[in-house]
Amino acid sequence: MAAAQLSITVPGFSDVTGHTEYIIKSSVGDQQFTVQHRFSNFVELHDALASKIAKLPATFPVAKNMFNGEAVKRERVEKLQEYLRNVVRLSGEKPPIALLKFLKIDASVFAPPSERSERGIATGDGPYPSSSEPLQRFQPFSGVNAAFVPERPEDVNEALREGLKAGDDALCKELIESKADPLYRDRQGNTPLHMACLFNRTDVAKLLLMAGADMTAKNAAGELPERMASVSLKMKFTHFKRTGTI
Repeated sequence: MAAAQLSITVPGFSDVTGHTEYIIKSSVGDQQFTVQHRFSNFVELHDALASKIAKLPATFPVAKNMFNGEAVKRERVEKLQEYLRNVVRLSGEKPPIALLKFLKIDASVFAPPSERSERGIATGDGPYPSSSEPLQRFQPFSGVNAAFVPERPEDVNEALREGLKAGDDALCKELIESKADPLYRDRQGNTPLHMACLFNRTDVAKLLLMAGADMTAKNAAGELPERMASVSLKMKFTHFKRTGTI
């Protein structure tokens, strides 16, 4: 059986308080993943990869520009996408662990089920990270073995946003119950429901709807939350519209 192929796109960016994060969408077979990272995280990723992939340049090939206007960010989106795709191409059939952690992909998705025990994926003894290996909550990325999870902001609404990006459903539930505003908007006009759809956090989307999230709220780009949702989540939205229940 041929190994599953990793594909990557960088469709855009999101302006967060004080900095910009670039959206990275990746897929392996029928599984899809979405993360956001700052430019500095890409540089740290490159530092981890440069010594392992001989054909990568010694320094990160995407220049840092002090003037981060819209045009600069759009150009950087294309260059970051080109860089990540080049890393995948040079890596062959086995993407490096640092890249998988950057994308928050469990490496077991690349191995046929019959090979998992042989490679040690189920126990964590092999060259791949185990899916049961816990990620440290809200630790900034630093180096090849670090978790790409942002530091927790003090503001409950920003904390909910970061929790959605990090995939921490338990934290999101705690914050929603702690009166995080389901109608809060970030600088891109995204509500928590937009973010839950973007990162395919189905359980959190349900909690947000029950807490009063607005399915008709559009972000600055004119997109409804449903526009960002997976097929299965769109079906749940349709059911909610029809019945008022999840």
